[in-house]
Amino acid sequence: MFERLVTAGRLRKIPWYAFHFAIAKPTLMYGQEPSTRGFGRPDNADDSELIAEIILNGLMA
Repeated sequence: MFERLVTAGRLRKIPWYAFHFAIAKPTLMYGQEPSTRGFGRPDNADDSELIAEIILNGLMA
């Protein structure tokens, strides 16, 4: 469903893990690394600006 909404232009094109943690609880992404790996977040990801942008501007494309 996520990919279909992105393809249709309804959601912004962001990594799946960023979408999940943006709607679930953004701080979990930085506190539970094993969980984030399960969603495909690389260990060396530098995505704090992306998450801040999502929180401030929303998920809509």
